[in-house]
Amino acid sequence: MTTVEAPAVAPLARHLAGPLDDDAAPVLVLSHGITDSAACWIEAIDRWTAAGYRIVALDARGHGDSPRWDAADLASRTATGARLASDLQTVLEDLRAHGLQGEGPLRSPLAVVGHSMGGVTSLDVAAHRPDLVDAVVAEDPAFVTPVWRRLLAANAFRQVREMRQIAADPQARFELELRNNPTWSPREVRASVEAACGVDLGFIAQGCVSPPSPWQEVVDSLAVPTLIVTGTERVVLRGDNLTNLTRRANPSIETVVIEGAPHCVRRTYPDRFHAITDPGWLGASTPARHRRPSAPAARRRRPQRIRLDRPARAAGNAYSAAMSTTQLEVSWTDVDGALAHVGTLSFDTDTDRQRFAYASDWLERGFPIGVGLPLSSSPLTPPDGASAFGVFGDACPGLWGRAVLASGNREESLSGLGLLAAVADQSRQGALRFSASVDAEPLASGELSPVTAAATLLADIESFQRGDMDREGMRRILPGASSQGGGRPKLALRDDRTGGLVMAKYPSAGDAYDLLTCEAVALQVARDAGLDACSSRLLRVDTQRAILVVDRFDRHGRGRLGYQSMHTAAQPLSVEAFSYHVAAEAAYALAGPQAVRGVVARAALSMCLHDVDDHPWNMGLLRDADAGTRRRCSTSSPARTSSRARRWRGRDRNGAWSNCWIWTGGCPAARS
Repeated sequence: MTTVEAPAVAPLARHLAGPLDDDAAPVLVLSHGITDSAACWIEAIDRWTAAGYRIVALDARGHGDSPRWDAADLASRTATGARLASDLQTVLEDLRAHGLQGEGPLRSPLAVVGHSMGGVTSLDVAAHRPDLVDAVVAEDPAFVTPVWRRLLAANAFRQVREMRQIAADPQARFELELRNNPTWSPREVRASVEAACGVDLGFIAQGCVSPPSPWQEVVDSLAVPTLIVTGTERVVLRGDNLTNLTRRANPSIETVVIEGAPHCVRRTYPDRFHAITDPGWLGASTPARHRRPSAPAARRRRPQRIRLDRPARAAGNAYSAAMSTTQLEVSWTDVDGALAHVGTLSFDTDTDRQRFAYASDWLERGFPIGVGLPLSSSPLTPPDGASAFGVFGDACPGLWGRAVLASGNREESLSGLGLLAAVADQSRQGALRFSASVDAEPLASGELSPVTAAATLLADIESFQRGDMDREGMRRILPGASSQGGGRPKLALRDDRTGGLVMAKYPSAGDAYDLLTCEAVALQVARDAGLDACSSRLLRVDTQRAILVVDRFDRHGRGRLGYQSMHTAAQPLSVEAFSYHVAAEAAYALAGPQAVRGVVARAALSMCLHDVDDHPWNMGLLRDADAGTRRRCSTSSPARTSSRARRWRGRDRNGAWSNCWIWTGGCPAARS
């Protein structure tokens, strides 16, 4: 790349590449994410210049070779966010007026490609100044809500601390990133580490990642062709944000979700990313200056498009049949171990939405199995336009389980109801079980390792994290790993002494301290405070590492206890709006006043422990072991119940959900 001196009116450093003497070649302006720099696009730049694009890669203010931030722009987050947008707008104005190298007005098409902070900033500028751009590609743009903005600001000091740690030992960070992200280009990883070493910490301390305009207003205003690419793992644009985006039905926007991709979509799956963006989409969107229709006329033509990008399935994959299934029979195991057929869950591949129909026998003597699934003789679809029912999502693996299932190219068949089908039945969370037919055995059963092998299995966990897991190691960990939620390494193991199950939580390659010992202390504090916390014990590996073994809360002898997360119970509220107050209302409606006292106790304990990871998937409700259909939830007068709580109450006529605040070891995510 060639670095050019920025004009006084456009202070951001620019790095040019491609056929710079070809005035007709289309231009791509690249806007990176927070703590990165223009050099972090190097692999994409090689592809795009080979395809004939001229590249203008920018260093955001406070990053790379661009000027540092001044006190006036850091006076408030609003001022900081406004400067992000005005910097990019000024660059685009200068490019339009003077060209890439001062050759005169730019005549060729210009598109902006941005990631995260750069993605949302690009969208903001395109919405307010559509005359400056012909198209926008936004990779997992940082769409943040007011709640997220406050959280980012409150926790910005942690990112400052992380940047200082990187600067103190950049080589260690480089090696760690390559171990954790084996598909990332070493060139881009090194550029990212170098950029983090030189980033303006005054800007990082602001916790600002986007312009101040609400992203919903930006999306509604966009009138240039816009491609938004996101993933399904550890991304910003997920859940309620993604649903909210697609509901807005802006015809100028196409959204593509790359299954299995994290926040850095392009670095993780470069071939899949570029197959979507170029040459097809970029080629179609930048052949000539875009003439935008009026917004009302555009909206009449067609709704916004969204599609799920899945790789082709691998032939001969033993998991393919189960993991690409579109229909499953659902059963419930009660506390005595008796199995009863609940109904049929199906997946509509045309709409990418689940459907559920209760069995007639269950309608006569059963109960709603979760919020959003009232007893009904008619087929049900997820409420509020969601693609999946929350209670079935609770029975799926989290980030760790999905990562294990995705190894060995198994991600190629994770479609339809595949995640539900792939989980080892013996370790699945909750009372729901799934089979191919009413009379068939539950799918994907596996033999769990004993808890006595917990320490031995650490070598397999470490091998998986390094990316050199062999077939035998995968055979040992797959049954216990496939059901586990969260992103940290963990396995379900059998306890031969009690006949029950335990969860073994393992150290992660990225741990900066002995986090699991801290979590064990948090569990003991919870028990001492009178909360109903699971029993746990530490298995010491060495002076710096331990394995935390926690009893499973959803097992009862040979039987199982129904489970739904607080995220499911609190629907249809957004994750961003979630609070202890919302949790208390949901708990009151489903489990009565006693559960509210549990909410208060948990909130107090989390604050004392400085737990910043107490989100709605870390909370949950169990279906009472002895309630069944024999007991109703406590009620109160409407004067004492909010309208939200009254809506919740109607969702389970038997009101048997309780034991809401089983403490499962939410460890503080940060300490002084």
